[in-house]
Amino acid sequence: PPYSGPVNHVIETIRALEIIGNQVTLLTRDHGEILLADDALQFRPIAVRQMDSGLSRMVERVIRRTQSELKLPYFSLFDSVRFALACLQELDDADLFYERFSWMSYGGCLAAKMSGTPIVLEENGNPLMMMDQVGNAPQGIQRWLEKQIMTWAAHSVSHTVASGDGWKALFIEYFGVEKSSVSTVQNG
Repeated sequence: PPYSGPVNHVIETIRALEIIGNQVTLLTRDHGEILLADDALQFRPIAVRQMDSGLSRMVERVIRRTQSELKLPYFSLFDSVRFALACLQELDDADLFYERFSWMSYGGCLAAKMSGTPIVLEENGNPLMMMDQVGNAPQGIQRWLEKQIMTWAAHSVSHTVASGDGWKALFIEYFGVEKSSVSTVQNG
């Protein structure tokens, strides 16, 4: 503490789910590290056995270095696959995944596809529009690639919960999802 607005929102969402009888385990990524908490407060780092050592880690380093040196488009593949595998490793008995929509974070959607577990996406704003407003949005092929990936993520979920009617309308319009696949639960 003190926590940011999004962190406080996640904690409150977890508490509300627990009040109605759900057991919630939080898996999150912070500064490149994947963390797990059964109470949303006490986190422990986890290693993703399939990716964090050996040949797979070496291949990742070579590809990342080449991508960086050649200034190739970034599509968050390794981070998203690592998060997906962490979900499968640590949350193998989950009845549902619930992921807060964040730009270029689609590991939860990959895990849901790989495991057949339903996933609910929480929408709290359009990150690309926010990046446009502050002048640091991707351009050209990078922008196109990111929009394609995030559109795939928006269409791959079981349902989306928007934090307001405005966000709901914008999400439906921007990503072209069916109105019936998005509900609103007001913040607060």
